[in-house]
Amino acid sequence: MFEWQFLFFMWLISTTIASLLYRRFAIKSNLHPLVSAAVRGFVVSAPLMWVIALTTGDFTMPSLTIIGFAALEAALGLIYGLASFKAIKQSDASTFSTLIKLSVIPLVVFSSLLLGEGLTALQCAGSMLLMLSGFIIGKVHLTKRSLAWMLTAIVSIALMNLVDRYLVESVGVITALTTVFTIGPLLHLPFTAKSMVRDRAVVKRELPSMVILAVMTFIQVVTFIWATDVAGNLSLLYSLSASKVVLVTIAAAVFLGERDNLKLKVSSALLATIGILII
Repeated sequence: MFEWQFLFFMWLISTTIASLLYRRFAIKSNLHPLVSAAVRGFVVSAPLMWVIALTTGDFTMPSLTIIGFAALEAALGLIYGLASFKAIKQSDASTFSTLIKLSVIPLVVFSSLLLGEGLTALQCAGSMLLMLSGFIIGKVHLTKRSLAWMLTAIVSIALMNLVDRYLVESVGVITALTTVFTIGPLLHLPFTAKSMVRDRAVVKRELPSMVILAVMTFIQVVTFIWATDVAGNLSLLYSLSASKVVLVTIAAAVFLGERDNLKLKVSSALLATIGILII
């Protein structure tokens, strides 16, 4: 059994690599984002998750209620996938990584409204720092359209975290992830089936890039949820995950050449990190 520290380290490395790959893929891909998401799900995420489920023997048949919540998370994932693809394509990796951490604010609000978890003074202070980081990064040139996609991504991933929390607490990590990863690609089919057939030549050409991205994204999701399960402290892991913001900002500057407005981005990333640590 792995310690949560090792799992978190694996998450930090994989999520940084995935962020850079996602930005590069978003710029170069000629596929609709829902098509690429469906292909990644069918080819990598669902098969890998079933291998883990069958190997560990921890999968149990979910009830209709669990399947319903898994379908809800998959639907939110579809929205997040589309919105995040558009947002990162129209901004850059470091800006996206900083702004997406603003999802902590709606997550705390939704937790307060739906789960009865009140806001402490420190949480309010942390939220203010996060909003300040968003204001600073807003000085980087962003179009109204990219901001709209970013806000959609922020709200959808916050809701996904809430639903995922319920699923993991109800049926465990393996059953929750296996159910969501199975329903997710199927949910994409009504929107992507015709495009996948029509653009099969493009799908074939971009398949290697999609597989690499899917593997890193899969590792990112599984290791983080696994780490929170082992550590038994979602707040601790979510706070530590703020380190991704600074790491992605540095990595994007080094590997993707995203050095414009670097001082603003670093300042915003540090404020976001402090804000999340306080929350």
